[in-house]
Amino acid sequence: EGEFSSLRNIYASTNLCGRLQVVWSVVLSNGAPFLISLGLAKSLTPLVWLAAPLCGLIVQPVIGVYSDHCQSRWGRRRPFAIVGTIATVTAIIALSRSKELAQTFSDCFGTCSSLPPRSVENLAIVIAVVFVYCLNIAVATVQVALRAMIVDNCPARQQARVNAWASYMAGGGNIFGYIAGSVSLVDWFRLPNTSQFQFLCLLASAALMVSISWTCWRLEEKILFQSPHMGSTKSGESMIHYLRSTWTRVPRKIRQVLHVQFWSWMGWFPFLYYSTTYIAELYTESIYKAAPSVNPEAGNLIRKKATYLGTFGSLNFAVVSLLTNLVLSHVIGRVIDLLQSKEQWTLIMSRLWAASQILLAILMINTQWVTTSTGGTTVVAVAGISWAFTVWTPYAIIGTELAE
Repeated sequence: EGEFSSLRNIYASTNLCGRLQVVWSVVLSNGAPFLISLGLAKSLTPLVWLAAPLCGLIVQPVIGVYSDHCQSRWGRRRPFAIVGTIATVTAIIALSRSKELAQTFSDCFGTCSSLPPRSVENLAIVIAVVFVYCLNIAVATVQVALRAMIVDNCPARQQARVNAWASYMAGGGNIFGYIAGSVSLVDWFRLPNTSQFQFLCLLASAALMVSISWTCWRLEEKILFQSPHMGSTKSGESMIHYLRSTWTRVPRKIRQVLHVQFWSWMGWFPFLYYSTTYIAELYTESIYKAAPSVNPEAGNLIRKKATYLGTFGSLNFAVVSLLTNLVLSHVIGRVIDLLQSKEQWTLIMSRLWAASQILLAILMINTQWVTTSTGGTTVVAVAGISWAFTVWTPYAIIGTELAE
């Protein structure tokens, strides 16, 4: 236990959380505007973002089972983390180049003059949607491997501390990604033929590759047990049976956490994906009300500034979340030292988590009466308090239960 508590081991096991969050911050802040710019109807974007909960429901349990049974000499989790990272980098770069890929395909199957522009536009939308789903599958793979590494390598008493560090890293990654997205990096670096979204995707990919290299080099994996069901989950039918039987054996406390997570994320997914768009639209509506007649060039500048303001609002959300995590972990660390009973600690954390979910519900209801981008930014920023509990508390509770 003392060996793992070294700062190097904690950083090695959690730094990937931060780099993965850079990827998410890029997608969350620029994904919806990018898809709409391709020509995708705004009403259809929820079907695209459905990829995340679907992957959480289907991909993560399957990857978790296969990683539990993995007998690779590289370890149980490391191969999935590496493959998932490579797939994430490939998918996010391809997503940012959807237009170019569509144009390349059209050039291969016909001249530009023979293909109507609308066909190329539709092809770009299809390519973007496909790679959004590929990205979510890849990220889900990395997330499973990462969280499993923490549970495998960290003793029960240190689960809360290490998960707090994971939330720090995620908060720092969010802040980095949103800062990068709130300024025009393309203009700063004077990059020709490169959009802001494309540059951010390259930046996130580089950060992720460096992070996975450090984690795989520094963190030592050990096979903790041999599963009696090893090799019995190769077919789809046996996989479903295995997952069903596993669910029946899940401890009651963990099952309660999972039930709360199910309902909690029904609120979080739309909030995370549309908070940037929400602030941006509040800004554009206020401008168009003041000046209904705007020329196309001015309209483009307004939309560009609106995207930056939306990203700035998400940056405030990330900062508040990180500050909350810092205060929370300091207070909880002292509480853990004072409390002798794990049940008392779990009860306190569960009540704080419940209060944070109530706060999120109140904030989401209040969006009905917010009419300015400043008000929208305030609502999104305060929601960072609730997010701090969401990314830390359930994992700390489950990790403590599993480690014991």
